[in-house]
Order: sequence, then structure tokens, then C-alpha cells
Amino acid sequence: MAWWGPMLAVSEFPGERMCGFLQKINTNGKVEEMAQTIMRRFCHQQRLLCKAPPPNDPVKVVQRNVGGLFEMDDMVYGKLLNYHQAQDSAWCDWRVLPYPDGAKVLSAYAREVGVLTCLSGTKYSKKAPSNIVKVEVESKIKWGKILHILMLKDSNEPIVMLRWLEVVRDLALDQMFERLSMVRVIQSAKEEFIPASAVVSTLAHRELPCWTLGMKEPSMLLMGVNPGEHDYVLPEGLDDMQLEGALGEAMDVDIDMG
Repeated sequence: MAWWGPMLAVSEFPGERMCGFLQKINTNGKVEEMAQTIMRRFCHQQRLLCKAPPPNDPVKVVQRNVGGLFEMDDMVYGKLLNYHQAQDSAWCDWRVLPYPDGAKVLSAYAREVGVLTCLSGTKYSKKAPSNIVKVEVESKIKWGKILHILMLKDSNEPIVMLRWLEVVRDLALDQMFERLSMVRVIQSAKEEFIPASAVVSTLAHRELPCWTLGMKEPSMLLMGVNPGEHDYVLPEGLDDMQLEGALGEAMDVDIDMG
């Protein structure tokens, strides 16, 4: 064996080559250096473990879901101040001096929350497609588009800023949408803060471009909506049978060529 010299394809000990592959060690094909490389990796790992904190040492968990502090703009701060003052009149603007006795000063700094879990167990955020949600405010079901999920500087309770969605009424299409558990909505100009606990679930939806179904502006179809969650406006004397008959006559095509 000495006459052949070093045999690169033969392992010094059983499992040497397999151990090298499992550790993802690149030795440029020099099998005789694998044992030394594995030993160096082992010693390096032991030194890192010695520097680690003890197991019973409480380590602060980094919340990657919550961003850093940022200063809100005047529009968002004004809506947030109105939300807090509606619950407690003691809240006041930090820019208005002097502060009255016993006042609660609302800070201009907040943190952005990435994802939250609603009452139904699904996750929602300000990013599509999980930004269209169903909320329950004052025992009423509403729909909205999430704009921000914020957490105040000195609070751990998240709050949600959303833009309300308004139902578009159409005497003919509403009946069809009701049978399909759908409703057509548009984004309103009203934006408001609500508690995160008011978000019930996310909604499957589809964006509709301009001039779709007779709408000159962009709209949206919400799917999986219960018929009892909103009211349809029907003209007097119009029932389902009359509507179906009108639709049938409109779609009837005379194919008699004689």
C-alpha cells in the first residue's frame, strides 16, 4: 500500500466521506484533509456554545412583526386623536399648550404592525389580498380596506386604520349578486380608526376596472357575503319572478332563419 502512495478515494476511517458531505464541507477533493476540517468546525462550534448565555437566562424575544418608531403625519394623527377623544375626552394634542390638569397627551410616534389575527383565526394586514376585511362596529357589520395597523409608543394594543367600503345599488344586478353571495362595493372617502378586536374576518374579493357592469369608476366584488348583512333596495311591485322573466326575454334570441 505504501508503494501506491496516498489513496485519495479511500477514507481514513469509516464514515469520513459521508460526514464530510453531511456537514457540507468543501475540501476541493482532498479527502485526507476532511478529518482536520471536521475537527476545526467542531472546535469552533464548541467555542460559540461557550459564549452563549445560560439556558435559564431570560432572553428578550425580538418582535419582527412590529416595526420601529416613526412620526405620524398630521392627517393620521388627527384621525387617531379623534378616535381616542371619542372614548375619553381627557386625551389632548401634544402640540397644543398648555396641557390641562389630568390630561392624557397623545404621542405623535407609533409603530407599524405587520400582521394580526382576526376573530375567525385568519391573518390580515395592509397588503393585498388580506387587506379587505369584515368588521363589527356597534353591532353593525361593515366592510373596509386596511390602510395601517398601528401600535402607540406607550401601548401594546394595536389599532386599525381603514377606509370604508360602500355598497353600490343596482336593481337588476343586486338580485343576481344576492344569489351568488356577492356584493359590489366602492371605496369611500371616509377613513377611520377602529380597535383591532373589531375585525371579524378577511373577505375574498375581486377588483373590477372602470366601466365594468356599468360603473365608470373602479369597484370591487366581495364574495362569501351573507344576504342578511346588508339591505337591497327593490322597487315596488317587482318580485323574483318578474325579474327572471325580464332577463329571459332580454336574452331570448330568435334563430329562425325562415
